[in-house]
Amino acid sequence: MLCNLQDKENGLVYMSKQILLDVELRNYFNDFGKNCVIYPGVEVGEGVSLGHFVLIYNNVKIGDNVRISDRVTLGENPKEGLETKIGECTRIFSGATIQSGTIIGKNFTMGSNAVIRTNSIVGDDVILGLGSEIGANVKIGSDVKMNSHVFVPDYTEVGDHTYLGPYVVVTNTLHPRCPKVWECIPKTGVKIRDYAIVGAGSLLMPEIEIGEHAIVGAGSVVIKSIEPYSIVVGNPAKKIKDVRDIKCPERIALIEENPYDARLIELRMRGK
Repeated sequence: MLCNLQDKENGLVYMSKQILLDVELRNYFNDFGKNCVIYPGVEVGEGVSLGHFVLIYNNVKIGDNVRISDRVTLGENPKEGLETKIGECTRIFSGATIQSGTIIGKNFTMGSNAVIRTNSIVGDDVILGLGSEIGANVKIGSDVKMNSHVFVPDYTEVGDHTYLGPYVVVTNTLHPRCPKVWECIPKTGVKIRDYAIVGAGSLLMPEIEIGEHAIVGAGSVVIKSIEPYSIVVGNPAKKIKDVRDIKCPERIALIEENPYDARLIELRMRGK
């Protein structure tokens, strides 16, 4: 059940272990730290915990059982009509920032000092590693893992069941200094399709598509679209194999089965 926090006299709700303008607010949080600032119109679910120095702007909705660590900012750069939603069972670590208009699904984990910019959409069961940055108007599916220090710029699309290794950099502009660059960026964002894997330290150039089930080897520079089920490596990245030809050398997956087979991935997700 969501509670709408309002404080008409002061314009915001200020909380600390020593000072609490509205004593009843204690009932709406599992725990809260010192020097937190919450603006009017924030809606809070049950079992929400706040660390110290948390800043929550207006029009933010926080689901049940969300844990927010120290120095987190939610709903930054608020604009009229933009609503920020944080799904249930989310864990946000210290120093992270989520800007206004962003919609976060359930079971989201956000590492320390990570940033998600305005109007982005994140699905369920997503992990965003520490120090990573997600741009504005980005769409991220469900069951996605983005490791530490990943950069995903504006208008990128990331499908379901995908993986981006640490220090992956995605780009979105062919001519950064062009005066009409913002007219092009919505058309040149990279698309990473379902089940794709991008290895650590890889660079994806603008206006390309990484096909379903494709694998980009670590440190690759991808300058053109990759077909589904392709394995590419190098600079520039070139196809060396088909994913369907892979066998699991450690037999972690079913014996003689392909560890990247979609059916096996679904079984693992279900705990079977």
